[in-house]
Amino acid sequence: MKKALLSGAIAQRIGRFEMADKGTLFLDEVGDIPPALAAQTAARTPGTKSSSDWADTHTRQVDVRLVAATNRDLTDMMKQGDFRTDLYYRLNVFPIRIPPLRRRSVTIV
Repeated sequence: MKKALLSGAIAQRIGRFEMADKGTLFLDEVGDIPPALAAQTAARTPGTKSSSDWADTHTRQVDVRLVAATNRDLTDMMKQGDFRTDLYYRLNVFPIRIPPLRRRSVTIV
């Protein structure tokens, strides 16, 4: 067990990236992530291949496939300063762009 940094509570919690080790972590509506959470996510994305907690003195190696989805234009958001540049480039490794259903009426049955 480890002691929490600020509260002194004793607990063993596994983070999202550790839970997804050797698997896939899906971030839905990544364009709506609050700035504080975006900073934490950018620090822990697979580009670093490691995960750490605030109270930890060491990092753990993780192997995570990260899939993110959004209906917003992250490029414009990044240019306007509404989305973190570092997170954008870590997520934009292999983009798959799918047009909205309103533009694909042929596929709707």
